[in-house]
Amino acid sequence: GRNSWGESTPPADLGVVTRFASAASGNLAITAEGSVRYWGSIFNNEHLIPSELSQGQVTRVAVGKYAGHLVALRNDGKVFCWGNSSNGKTTPPADLPSAVDVGAGQEHSLAVLSDGTIRCWGANTNGACTPLTDVTDFFSVTGGVAWSMALRQNGQVRTWGSNTGPGQVMRVPADLSGVIQVAAGWTHAVALKSD
Repeated sequence: GRNSWGESTPPADLGVVTRFASAASGNLAITAEGSVRYWGSIFNNEHLIPSELSQGQVTRVAVGKYAGHLVALRNDGKVFCWGNSSNGKTTPPADLPSAVDVGAGQEHSLAVLSDGTIRCWGANTNGACTPLTDVTDFFSVTGGVAWSMALRQNGQVRTWGSNTGPGQVMRVPADLSGVIQVAAGWTHAVALKSD
């Protein structure tokens, strides 16, 4: 693929990766040793990983869709963001409780809290940062350009935000069930089913 900023060339000493997140211009990975590594664009200081994310403490990572911001979840439930700070997407709410998962859209960041609800910060374009309040069993979350998507414990996918553009991401197929993982592109979504 494109390699304008080194986004397609992982560091030679990267080692074994246990989790990763990618976007148009960069990648963030958790290695088997527990370190967090970034490669790609450095226009927004994406490569300056917060010192609070020491080895062995990060459990989840997310990369904003082209907007140059990154999100990481530490094993104590604390969320860290860095990179492009426009629209407040790298400033988690001061009262953010313990989280179990994190996600990133183009101009917003998200967290699934330990009580199964979702909090969001950053731009609320087309309602992308207005999570559903009628559900308390979410365990995974991600974001697109101006929309968001979360996965419930029962395998049901829920979306909110923009319902325009190619693919109409808000239209979850009625027969979609048994989902165990979701991923968001700019204007499309992918779901992995248990079967």
